[in-house]
Amino acid sequence: MKTEILIGMAALLLIMQPSLAQQMASGNCIPQNVIDLGNIGKQEINFTINGTLVPGELDWFEFKVADQAKFFMIIQPPVDGYYYEDYDDESSYYYSSAAPTFGLIVYDKDMNYVASSKKIVILNLTPGSYYARLDARPYVKMNYSIMVSNAVEKESNDGLSEANDLGTISRRKYIGGSIDPEGDVDFYKFKLDEGKSGLLIISASEDTSEDLSLTLYKYNDSERRFVPDGSDYDYLSAFINPGLYYLRAENYGSQSVDYYNYLLNISLSAITCDDKEPNDNFTSAVYMGALNASDKSATLVKTGCISVKNDIDYYNFTVPQNMSVSIDVDSTYSVDTCLYNSKKEEIDCSSYGIYEELTPGNYYITAESSYGRRGFSYELSVEGELSEDGKI
Repeated sequence: MKTEILIGMAALLLIMQPSLAQQMASGNCIPQNVIDLGNIGKQEINFTINGTLVPGELDWFEFKVADQAKFFMIIQPPVDGYYYEDYDDESSYYYSSAAPTFGLIVYDKDMNYVASSKKIVILNLTPGSYYARLDARPYVKMNYSIMVSNAVEKESNDGLSEANDLGTISRRKYIGGSIDPEGDVDFYKFKLDEGKSGLLIISASEDTSEDLSLTLYKYNDSERRFVPDGSDYDYLSAFINPGLYYLRAENYGSQSVDYYNYLLNISLSAITCDDKEPNDNFTSAVYMGALNASDKSATLVKTGCISVKNDIDYYNFTVPQNMSVSIDVDSTYSVDTCLYNSKKEEIDCSSYGIYEELTPGNYYITAESSYGRRGFSYELSVEGELSEDGKI
């Protein structure tokens, strides 16, 4: 009976909230088999630890702070997602990319509580030894990834003139920040060197259910000042050219929020757009080529870019003889396509692909974002299939 009570108490402790876990860790609870994260100081740090949590176990980490240091720790899904071990009625294993609830708690060398979060913790620590504990619910076997970096915002950065300088965007950058106090606005600036261009992607992760509003600023020659050039929440993309840019981060919406942490992920991808702008009307349509009548099946492919809001890209192609033609778009975002004949009369429009039986002639295609997005690329393909006798 005593054994059953002890087992029950142990199970109860595993599912209690972090507040109880913080109290229970105080005192002489020195963890065993800790993972050493090394020394953290003024020098730039940016590394990732990958691991697996087994049901009923906790992962402990140890690190030393050499100098007064401000840095963040964030729990991220690994590249291959989270693994869940569960069984259905047929006792088969399945995989899910859905995120579990993590708990990350930081203690000092005497196991006194320092900070905690379900996702991101930003620390400003004095020299000494520290521990971090990771657990998760639901309690099933899963992968995890923890990033540690001292790329953290420096206040005050509440306006363009006070923006934190992120330097040149040449590789992926991470920056941790906080919306604190309520109504806080954070500004960052970065530049792109001459001869460079590409697709800028900025994504945000928060340790709350709130969303982070992101606004990009670029210089307007006619107004001689930096003006907003696109805004979204948690994810912002734009095609950029050499120059200086500013980014504003603030809480999205009108709801009052006292405090939360966030992580910005900033990257630049080199993308070649086949739709040389401007191709915004029938006259400037990009020619994709002629479907090969000698092949039973032939395909034409072009990479397009929605560079500005309400951008519409025009293409044209030739059908040499009666063919069954399908038009498809591969893209992160939904793209509407329309097919027109040589007289510029609409044949069909769809965001799920077009399939038509066409006679010989010249045809046009338009492609545009279904929901007014901009700053993304897509692959447009036109496939023609010829019957054995050349008839439809």
